[in-house]
Amino acid sequence: MARLSNLALAAATLALSACAGRSASTTPSAATLALYEVNAPDMDAGVAPAARRSNSGNSSGAATIGDFVRTRNPQLQFCYEETRAANPTLAGSATIGVLLAPDGRVSRADVLRRSWEGKGAEKVEDCVLAKVRSWKFPAEDGAPKRVHSFSVIFTR
Repeated sequence: MARLSNLALAAATLALSACAGRSASTTPSAATLALYEVNAPDMDAGVAPAARRSNSGNSSGAATIGDFVRTRNPQLQFCYEETRAANPTLAGSATIGVLLAPDGRVSRADVLRRSWEGKGAEKVEDCVLAKVRSWKFPAEDGAPKRVHSFSVIFTR
């Protein structure tokens, strides 16, 4: 139930940000979207609702990824706060896609969707991607490369 309410909150936040005049930037390329396309249900990633899990079928792995991202939320908030100090009107969200190697290292990280208001979004996204690329997610024994995504919502 909490997962559903978090998903609804994220959807409402993104919808309201679009209605409030926040501009959505460029759409990722078809190749990037194809890389991250998964057919798994959304889950709570903790940084902001709406994370996706690769289709390995192990829901406990999805919870592990969500917990992992949640514990690193302060790193992502730091990226936003540092940029917002110079750009007080900055607010928005980004959905980050990650491709994980079997040992948990990040093989690739991209911004899949974004919606921002104010200046400095590119700086925040660059910082967030640098942080995420430095992470080592929990390994999954015998799992091939895994794809996940999670949303980060930054508000004033």
